[in-house]
Amino acid sequence: MYFLHISFHKGCALEIEYVFTKLGHTVENMKFNFNDNGDEYNITHKKAQLYWDSFKDYFNMYDGIITSDTCPNARTFLQNNWSKLLIIWVVSRFDYSMPPENIDPEFYDLL
Repeated sequence: MYFLHISFHKGCALEIEYVFTKLGHTVENMKFNFNDNGDEYNITHKKAQLYWDSFKDYFNMYDGIITSDTCPNARTFLQNNWSKLLIIWVVSRFDYSMPPENIDPEFYDLL
């Protein structure tokens, strides 16, 4: 299978690439990198939509998406009804850098 791996963490990228390549898959790595003014880990509804609108054709080239390091990277796919395989590898807290549930209930509902 052909996977896109999205992570902020170089170590996670190397681990996923090693394991999935050993299993016979092809993995490309990507880091969401918009001008976030130091708040790259907080994936708001608006930011997730911007990522989706900017890259949906690129995402759809892959058989599946893997997100690692921080769970909010998966929001882009969850809120846009991604229908292909989505592997969410949570290395840190699932809500790392996200506001509490009472401020952003949609994120918690999506999960």
